[in-house]
Amino acid sequence: MSTPPPAESKVSELRPPSCPKCGKQMPIIALYPYQIGSLILPSVQCPFCGVLLQMFIILPQQVPAEPGEPKSPLWKPS
Repeated sequence: MSTPPPAESKVSELRPPSCPKCGKQMPIIALYPYQIGSLILPSVQCPFCGVLLQMFIILPQQVPAEPGEPKSPLWKPS
């Protein structure tokens, strides 16, 4: 049997997180995608001081090779 909450209880409002460097509350975050070769590096930064909060590394998906002749590791002129 559960007890109902008291009638006077209030739900606390959600607050945006604070930046660990500048201490300001971040109502939004800045997302910056970088690409180096085939790697994609999206990062999350504070919009006020620009400190890097988190970075991800997304590796490219490898396409399976088509069946056929096995490729030699050595280069041969055609």
